[in-house]
Amino acid sequence: MPTGYRVNLNTGTLSDNTLWYGDAVATTPTDFADAIPRIGAGSILAAGRETASGETFPSRPIAGTFYASGNDVFFVPASSGLTIDTATVHISPIYTTNAPITGSNTNLLTETLNGTTSPNTINGLGGPDVLRGGGDAGTITNPNPPGAGGATDTDVLNGGAGNDTLYGQGGWDRLIGGTGNDVLDGGMGLDIADYSAGATGGATIIMSANSFTVSVPGLGTDTLSGIDGIIGTAFGDNITGTNGDGVDADGSTYANYIDGAGGNDTINGLTGSDYLFGGSGDDSIIGGLWDGDPGITLSTGRGSGEGGTIDDRISGGIGNDTIYGDDIAGTDTLGGNDLIDAGDGEDSIVAGFGNDTVYAGAGNDTVIGGLGADTLYGNAGNDTIYGDDTAGADSLGGADNIFAGDGNDSVIAGAGNDTVTGGLGADTLYGNAGDDTIYGDDTAGADSLGGADSIFAGDGNDSVIAGAGNDTVTGGRGADIIYGNAGDDTIYGDDINGTDSLGGADRLFGGDGNDSILGGFGDDSLEGGAGNDILQGGAGRDTLLGGEGADLLEGGDGNDSLVGGAGADRLFGGAGDDVLEGGDGNDTLDGGTGNNMLTGGAGSDVFVVRTGDVITDFTVDSLTGDNDQVDLGSYYNDANLAILNASRAAQGLATYQNALGWLHADQADDGVLNSITTANGFQQAFTLSIRNNNTAVAGDSLTNDSVAVLCFGADALIDTPEGRVPAGDLQVGMLVTTRDAGPQPIRWIGHRHLTEAELEAAPNLRPIRIRAGALGRGTPRADLVVSPQHRVLVRSKLAQRLFGAPEVLVAAKQLLLVDGIDVAEDLAGVDYVHFLFDDHQVVWSNGAETESLHPGRNALNMAGEAGRDEIFAIFPELRDESVSYPAARTMASGRMGRKLAMRHVQNNKPLVS
Repeated sequence: MPTGYRVNLNTGTLSDNTLWYGDAVATTPTDFADAIPRIGAGSILAAGRETASGETFPSRPIAGTFYASGNDVFFVPASSGLTIDTATVHISPIYTTNAPITGSNTNLLTETLNGTTSPNTINGLGGPDVLRGGGDAGTITNPNPPGAGGATDTDVLNGGAGNDTLYGQGGWDRLIGGTGNDVLDGGMGLDIADYSAGATGGATIIMSANSFTVSVPGLGTDTLSGIDGIIGTAFGDNITGTNGDGVDADGSTYANYIDGAGGNDTINGLTGSDYLFGGSGDDSIIGGLWDGDPGITLSTGRGSGEGGTIDDRISGGIGNDTIYGDDIAGTDTLGGNDLIDAGDGEDSIVAGFGNDTVYAGAGNDTVIGGLGADTLYGNAGNDTIYGDDTAGADSLGGADNIFAGDGNDSVIAGAGNDTVTGGLGADTLYGNAGDDTIYGDDTAGADSLGGADSIFAGDGNDSVIAGAGNDTVTGGRGADIIYGNAGDDTIYGDDINGTDSLGGADRLFGGDGNDSILGGFGDDSLEGGAGNDILQGGAGRDTLLGGEGADLLEGGDGNDSLVGGAGADRLFGGAGDDVLEGGDGNDTLDGGTGNNMLTGGAGSDVFVVRTGDVITDFTVDSLTGDNDQVDLGSYYNDANLAILNASRAAQGLATYQNALGWLHADQADDGVLNSITTANGFQQAFTLSIRNNNTAVAGDSLTNDSVAVLCFGADALIDTPEGRVPAGDLQVGMLVTTRDAGPQPIRWIGHRHLTEAELEAAPNLRPIRIRAGALGRGTPRADLVVSPQHRVLVRSKLAQRLFGAPEVLVAAKQLLLVDGIDVAEDLAGVDYVHFLFDDHQVVWSNGAETESLHPGRNALNMAGEAGRDEIFAIFPELRDESVSYPAARTMASGRMGRKLAMRHVQNNKPLVS
């Protein structure tokens, strides 16, 4: 017959809600018949709480079974050999098989209590205790009921070998059953069962809010109750938490705590607020769905608790982890505000719904924030980060904060007003919809180690700070503010193709470096900053400021304002009534179509004009080459002179002897060039105002040097530190501005005049005329006449493909396929000028980049015997034909030069870009 302890009942019924808090437990065991039924699940004991085998009895020190016999209730302990000395039920009984091992209620420091090899009863009492049961079946308890320290105690209970029973009772407890088939009862508080030591394989654990069993290879099969958390084995575990949050008898609510420890674990927190840790290994972690309870207080045994509404906290640990903040599908809109730390390794993280915080850790990670205002850290590694879903097209995305970290990262922020920081490395950043703020490097934008970032701001009014490195930034739709900062940046105000008609009024700043900036649609503001920048306004009323350096400014459509700033700038207004100001330096201003206002500023400037333009500050002086220039050769030339003279003769007026005299008279009569009219026989009228300080420039001050009416080989204007000088006026010792070496002195200069008869006898010596703009926009500034073998610099991507270098030198006669480059058959004679430096150089002639004399065999033959003798006297080594004279650039052969020209014609590309 079973032996148990009679429990006295005051009322004689099993439904008395007070009977267990004042009734005595008999101190003498009593035998009763086997037939007496056990009180099982559904019976009411103690304040209406259900119990099966007494497993939820308040403050119970040991598991057992209750039996009924008439009006009597008997309690039979689950472990044999244990006897009760004395106590009422709500005070823990004392077992006397061995002398009890008892801690202190007053000691606030951690106590360690160890059992013997016999069955032990170990009571930690108050304080954070470490209890070890020893090597035989025993009972381990922290007997503090609620209110007696259980809410603040942190106990470690270690059963050791044998079939142990561990009671955590109040407080935060960690229960280690050890080997054997143990009973682990956490009691109230956040209690954790620990299987991290001693296992020989992984376990499958399905937690329950009620009693559940756990079988672990190498340890045994344990029965758990009151357990809120699991620490897995060092192997691959499959651990599933409970739905909702743990609730104790006093109403305290606790989150599930699951630590996979070592191995490749699969962890599912289910619903509720979870603490999930993968530990080392390649883990798969699912946080589960939030149950929507705003009153959860989250407490753990691994640090201080945190009040308020807190949802899942997930740590991947070391290894290549897969982490889901909510359910796997990620479709439930009840996801909570998760905290995820993936740890080291190449992790995949889906935060899900809610305002999540994710730390991807080191490694090449993939992070998907999902809906909500997320804070996402890529940390080190080449990460891929999505602020919303992977498509990046969900219009419900929140205002995310994304920090890509070090490495070459890819970020798609998604919808919402996001903040994206790329960090070190060559990042690709997409802001997508919303008013985003994007930093290519760190938020300070001062890191000199930033990479070459690609940034796509997307729709919305975005702010982008690209940082250091050669960055590419695309603003997209909206009125964007973009700072390229250091590096050779490429900035697009709208999309890359510049075709979206919904572009906003962008403000684009290149910063330091040689930047390329395209405003696109909208009334944009572009500022190049330091460096040789290219600014293109596109459609709209744009404002372009080149800043320091030799900049290229193109206004595009609309009434634009262009300011070159310091340096030798080239300004092209494009369509519309534009205002161009060159600033400091020797600038080229071309207003394009429309009635344009042109101001050169300081320096010797060149104006390319069309009808309706006004030059506001044209300067001339007595020094050749030290003047502003306006190219009027297309208007005041011999052909047009014949038309005007015919009209004047028909009217009985005097005719002009040459085009320059006609120009003088036209400017002198009313201060405006306006005699080219349909009334005078021209198909199209032309007017131009040339002024300085609001006063018309005197007609007779306009010379060939300033208006470029006549253009011969010897009259090609060569850039020098003192201004532009006709090639025929250069002398030995004069400094000429070179592309690669700055000002260089002329060591030798030669002149050769070829008469009409000589040209007819040797047609291969006829000069080549390169029309203004034939090489590219504004290059050369005016018609340039050179000898057939004179090499011209070609700069293009096509050159890079053919020669492996973006710049090559091609003889002028090999470029005859290009429109605007022809043999000058109309010239009765030509003066050729050759000049030589210590090294082969690239110089500017009429604004085009051409070579200085390269003393190869053909060039020396052209110089004539006397010229060759002079050259050999200066460079005696050139007599030896085996001595090479290094070229400034790759020099194309005849066949390859013609092939390059043909490629440009076929692709409709300029020779200079």
